[in-house]
Amino acid sequence: MNNTIYIFAWGNNPQRAKLKGRACKILEQDTPNSSEVVFVDTGEHEIVSHRALRPIRCRDCGDPLIEIDFNRAYCLRLCDNFHCRLYGEPQGLRERSKQEGKAFRQRRQMKIVMRFTAGQGIKEVNPDRQQANIRRKARPGYRPWLEKKKENYHKLRDLGYSCKDAINNSSKKRMIELGVGVN
Repeated sequence: MNNTIYIFAWGNNPQRAKLKGRACKILEQDTPNSSEVVFVDTGEHEIVSHRALRPIRCRDCGDPLIEIDFNRAYCLRLCDNFHCRLYGEPQGLRERSKQEGKAFRQRRQMKIVMRFTAGQGIKEVNPDRQQANIRRKARPGYRPWLEKKKENYHKLRDLGYSCKDAINNSSKKRMIELGVGVN
């Protein structure tokens, strides 16, 4: 499914007037001029003219915003253009319907099960990777290195960096490049 969010814009008859102003996503494009869409508030499927759909656009670059899962109550709208100044920053959110919230919770639980188990509830452990982790943690310089990474992370968070940026820039080399004091 396409994650670009559209607003249905036509309202020139009673059927279209009910749909006007509602957010939807395109499921599939049937013909060049018609698309099957799902309205995000109720989950109902309709076949509508592609010309009746208007994308919600980024404030900075004008590209269509995409919608990503945030939590079971809300979806975030972000710009997906890598060269945009507002790339990856929230530019709005949408409240999920109860049905969507349940589906999000089920998807999330399934991801967790598939990530940590073999799919049948049996935890899958790679013995080679497990041994490599044990050897890595047993090295003499591992503990001081880990403590320094944590300290650098907290310095960057105090300076206002996001969690993701603080994690990515907590190495000694990146701290020197950023000009943050490293001892």
